[in-house]
Amino acid sequence: MNPILAKSKPPLTLLRHTEDVVNAIGWMFGRASAWPQWLRFFKLSPEQADDFYSCLPATAAFHDWGKACDSFEDAILHNKPQLIRHEHLSALMLVTEEAQVWLQTAQNVHRNRDIILSAVLTHHLKARDPEAVAPRPADQTSFHLLVNRPDFGQLLDLIGRMVGLQGSPPNFEQVWTFEDKQGAYSIRPLRETDEPDA
Repeated sequence: MNPILAKSKPPLTLLRHTEDVVNAIGWMFGRASAWPQWLRFFKLSPEQADDFYSCLPATAAFHDWGKACDSFEDAILHNKPQLIRHEHLSALMLVTEEAQVWLQTAQNVHRNRDIILSAVLTHHLKARDPEAVAPRPADQTSFHLLVNRPDFGQLLDLIGRMVGLQGSPPNFEQVWTFEDKQGAYSIRPLRETDEPDA
């Protein structure tokens, strides 16, 4: 079975890319001596430091997990248009009930879930208003998450370790759809939700 890719030229697996981005965050922000400068740069108070530094690895870990999708795979391997932008799917996956339960196992992360969600959704600046988030395509309305690939499970394990999450990761449905359809997970309620489940 082919690995899930984050980039095709040169080939880079999603697992490796996610690990690289989380490690880069650690390299950029991990030195305690630099914290005062980063807090000043982001206009944060010292009391916000713990929340800021708990958000960083979570944002990095979740930012591209929506690339584990046949629509993204077809786009980078066969130049087909994406049915859904990968960062929009990453955000929709993050607001599912199972993902929110997983986030609750790390209180700093769960408390800041709206900030993490915002960073994941907007990291390509393609979601300036609600209508821009996962607009329904004209023709094909279903796509598959690549949850049956062995490296998807490895990706969830990696995210759990790097974010400090406990327990079972989300068990996503394989078929997702833009409409209500028997045997598929509809993204319509996720798009319409005002905030992640508490």
